[in-house]
Parts: sequence; structure tokens; C-alpha cells
Amino acid sequence: MGAFAYLIIPKKINKLFLWGSFIVMICFIILLQLTSGSRLNEGTDISQYLPNRQALELLFAFFFCLFLRQLIIIKPIKKWTLKINQIGTRLAAFSYTLYLTHVLVLRMFEYFHVPKSESVNFISISWYIGELTIALLVAYVVYWCFEKRTAEVKSWIKSKL
Repeated sequence: MGAFAYLIIPKKINKLFLWGSFIVMICFIILLQLTSGSRLNEGTDISQYLPNRQALELLFAFFFCLFLRQLIIIKPIKKWTLKINQIGTRLAAFSYTLYLTHVLVLRMFEYFHVPKSESVNFISISWYIGELTIALLVAYVVYWCFEKRTAEVKSWIKSKL
């Protein structure tokens, strides 16, 4: 589905698909929350009326891909959308390194007994932002040391061969 959303880009935006997929996506997020077994569902048997979680996740992913197909057509024009696009481009540069290193950073937090939160509050959000910042910094340092220099290393190896 991800390749579908990435490779098959529509020529022009279809607002019905954009907003329709967004609304359906939000509905699936709500349904997924209802099947999560959280305290919200204690004492109710609402999950017995819902499809299984895997089916809901698959449907959510499908509508998310439809939404993304429309979203990638929109060109940023306003100042704040250009800024978001700029930040996204910077994050995309080292996203693969983040993918490779984030689990190691999470394991490091477990090793040092960083507390896991039972509820959402100011302290848990602060810990989350701190962990996210450290994961991004570690990924960027690894990217800067190794991945960013890949083209230079490749050309150096080719010149020596």
C-alpha cells in the first residue's frame, strides 16, 4: 500500500478523496481505540460488535494511503506550510538512519530504567519529548558521520578501483 501511495501519484487533487479519506481515517482511529482494551472500554462489550483489530488496521492503512496520495499533490504556498515542508525535508534526509537507530535508543532507555508512564500528564509528555529529542540527535549524529558521506566514499572507492 505504501508503494501504491508513493508510486501512483494522481495528476490533480480530488477534494472528495482528500476529505473523504481523512474522515474515514479518523473513524478508523476511533474504532481502533475502541478495540485497544483501554480503560475507556472497561465494563462495556463494544468490541464484540467491531471487526477484529487486524482488519481495522488494514482498512485504516488503505484509507491513509488514499489520503497521502491526495496530500502529496498539494504544493506548499503559505509561509507556515513552506516551513513545515522545510522541516519535513530535513527530517527525511536522515529518516533511514532514524529507522535503524531508534530501537537501540529505546533499549538504552530501558537499560537506564527511564520510567514508563501509566497515564498522560505533563511529566510523561516531557519524558516523551526528551526521548524523541535524544533519538533524533543520535540518528542525526550517525547520519552525519556515515550516511551523509556515502556519495563521497563511493566516488573515492570507484577512483581507486
